[in-house]
Parts: sequence; C-alpha cells; structure tokens
Amino acid sequence: MLFKRLILGITSLLLIQCSDSTSSNNVENDFGIYLLKDSLLTTSFAKINKLESLGIQSAPIINLNDVISYDWSIHKMNLHSEAFDRFKTLDTKAISTDGLPFIIIVHGERIYLGNIYPCYSSLIHIDLPSINIAPFTEMRINRALGAYEDKRVDQRIYRVLQSNNKLKN
Repeated sequence: MLFKRLILGITSLLLIQCSDSTSSNNVENDFGIYLLKDSLLTTSFAKINKLESLGIQSAPIINLNDVISYDWSIHKMNLHSEAFDRFKTLDTKAISTDGLPFIIIVHGERIYLGNIYPCYSSLIHIDLPSINIAPFTEMRINRALGAYEDKRVDQRIYRVLQSNNKLKN
C-alpha cells in the first residue's frame, strides 16, 4: 500500500511538471533584453567572449509583455510606461563610457550582443547594435555602423514578435 502511494505521488508530480512546462505559454520568456549578471563587465570584455559564456541577470530589463509594438523597419519599440521608466534608469547603471552590454534572447537562445550608451559617452562600438539612453524619447535599437552584419534582422526575433502580434503594420 505504501509502495503504491509512493508511485502514485511520484507519477502525479511528474505529470504536473510536464503539463506546466508544455501547456503554459509564458511569453515573458519568449523574448528579452538581458543585462549581464556582472555589471562591472564592459562591452569591450563581453565582445571577446562567447555569448554563451556570459552570465546574464535572471530577469530581462525588457520582455515581450513590455512591448506594445515593434516597428521592424526601424527597430523601434513602443513600450508600456513601466518598462519605459525601468529602462530610463539604466543611465545610472552605465557607469562606464564603454556602455552597458546587453544580450537579446529569444526562446532561451542568445541571438546577439549589443550595447547601451549613457548620455555622456563618446565611445561607440561600431560592430554592435546599440541603444542610446538619452535623450530617451523612444526605444530604438540602432544598427551597427560600417559594413557589419545587421544582427537585428534575425528571423527568430521577427517570428516571435509576429506570432505575438507585436509587429507594427
């Protein structure tokens, strides 16, 4: 009898875990802009490492639920006011003119490294997409300068925005 209860309990736990992971559609984890776990790591350091080796914060600074719409043609996001306010506070976190590195993640897969520049920065990483904090009137991911690949147009990003009706027509 005790053995049957133990088996029933274990089976129930396994079924609950499986159903939670497959049936819930947690859009918060579908798309995110993540900062690095170690806030003292510079973008210059992050660039010389593999994306997978960089530790990220447990929660994104911007997730899919924060996005009202995304204009794919210019990579501009319309954000809910709470997310907009949260992002504006990054100026105090970007303690270096080197900027604040971020990683775009879609469905748990790291897509690309970018950089957030504070208002006083005169440095630019020409090979990375970037976001300027000030004057912060819009959330726009700028293209890397020069002849570098435009990482912003990754189809995994497009598909997650499209499937969640975030793309601006």
